Order: sequence, then structure tokens, then C-alpha cells
Amino acid sequence: MRFKPRLILGGRTPVPCTFGTFRPVIIIPEKLRESPQKLNMAVRHELIHIRRGDSLLNMLMMLTITLFWFIPLLHLLFSRVKMYRELSCDRDVLSENGFSRKEYAELLFEMAMHTGRHHSSLLGMSIEPSILKKRIENMNTKEQHQRSFRKSLGFLFVTLLAITVVISCSDIQSSGQGAEPASSVSSSAEGAATSTAALDEETVYTEVEIMPEMEGGIISLYEYLTYPDDARAAGIEGQVVVQFVVDEEGRVTQPQVVRSAGGGLDEAALDAIEQVAFTPGRKDGTPVKVEIAMPISFRLSQ
Repeated sequence: MRFKPRLILGGRTPVPCTFGTFRPVIIIPEKLRESPQKLNMAVRHELIHIRRGDSLLNMLMMLTITLFWFIPLLHLLFSRVKMYRELSCDRDVLSENGFSRKEYAELLFEMAMHTGRHHSSLLGMSIEPSILKKRIENMNTKEQHQRSFRKSLGFLFVTLLAITVVISCSDIQSSGQGAEPASSVSSSAEGAATSTAALDEETVYTEVEIMPEMEGGIISLYEYLTYPDDARAAGIEGQVVVQFVVDEEGRVTQPQVVRSAGGGLDEAALDAIEQVAFTPGRKDGTPVKVEIAMPISFRLSQ
């Protein structure tokens, strides 16, 4: 270990977690004192994170998501990197002699029961229910996830590099096209009347005088909405935000998830919204394309 961590047994956190990069602090729940085996496994898990420098990596990834939150691919890559990182840590912990796979699985399940949404960004054993099943299944296989973790991380940085290049090229191109010759301006003005109608047909609005309305109300959406069996069995709940365009005939086009809940809830939300009919939005009395973002909640009864 390059940095000597400080261990706190107690605190108010319900799950083991680690803070800090150069002065790392490991916080372990007091209840694990009753089970020395689980306590040892939890500490080893956190030490592996510290040894790999995952705290710095996690901070860089969170900063990236904050800056480029509008790119859905980054959210997917971020979740994949987190999953493979935890699978790799689980493998390293269980590779040591004397650790019981059964007790480690019980520890993961106990931590998942106490992991709330505000723990999703913590570095440590905070577990999203959507990947709990995969982590437990991984203990009984010989699948190697270290290579997958490195590939996901490499693809993440390649994507960031590509985004940076595209943004830089766009800025250069826009600055180069800032001054337009007078003759070009004149010819553009002559053809403005002809191109206006075609441009309006392709325009997608976000606000119009009469917004699209769901035929039959919100109840019609839930007639098509099904709760995924795996999500129901794992107790996964959440809210999926779907963005889509309602065209001039009231059909849903270009649906995409802008806020994911995982566990198959995203796919269920997309399937439902694609089957719903709308009354089209109108601008100046004419049907137009309107972009809408709609939250869809998944809740299980107690």
C-alpha cells in the first residue's frame, strides 16, 4: 500500500465505504463487529479499492459525467465500469484462502438491503440491486472480468477524446464561417422564401401553443406498461425519464432513455411509450413535431 489508510469502525454509514485518495479513510458499520469473517472481507474489499487507486478514478468519472451529462453513452459506460470494477474486486477478495463464498454472498445481500440512491456514487461495497444477482453468480464461475474492466475504461477515455476533438472542430468551423461574403448573403436571401417551408417540416419544437396530449390520459400508458419479472424479484424500483418526439400525426418517434433506472425498467418504459398514441402538438394551428421528456415511475407495493 502506498498510502496508509485509517480505519473507522462505527460511523453512521450502513455500508462499508472509502473516502480520500492520498489520506484514505475506511468506514465499516458497527454491526459487522459481530461477524469477524464478514468484517475481514469488507476491509479487504476496501483495501483493494485503495491499492488500485479507484478513488481517484471514481472522482474523474463523476467529473466527466457532470460535464457531459447530456451524452447517454457515457452514463452506460460509467455503469459498466462500476460493475466490472466490483466484479474484479470480488474475485480478488475470494482468491485469498480462508474466505467463504457463502458468507461473502450473504454480506453482499445485507449491504444491498441498506444501499439507498444516495450511496450509488460511493466507492466501496454500496451495491445497486440491479447488479447484485450478477455479482453473486460471478462467484460460482471462472469468468475473468479484469480484462472487461480495462476495455470499458479504455473505451470510456477514447469516447471522451473523441468528444473533445468533435467540440474543438465544431468551434473552429463555426469561427471560420462567421464572416460570410456579401454575394453569398444576397443569394441566400433570394432563396429564403423557397427554403422556409422545407425547413419548418424538419423543425422539432420543444414548446408550442398546443402541446401533444396522450390519448386516453396517463392511464393508457400504464395499460401497456409491464413490470419486468427480474426487477420485481430483485425488488428494483426507480424512475425512468424517456425523451421522444411526437410527429404531426401523433406517433411517437425517436424514443430514448435520458435517465436510467436499470434492471430492465428502461426497456419496459420504451416498449410502453412506443405503443401510446398522442394528439399532435400545434403551432399557429398547424400540426408540428414536438419533443417531450416524460418520467415513468416503477414502484412495488409493500
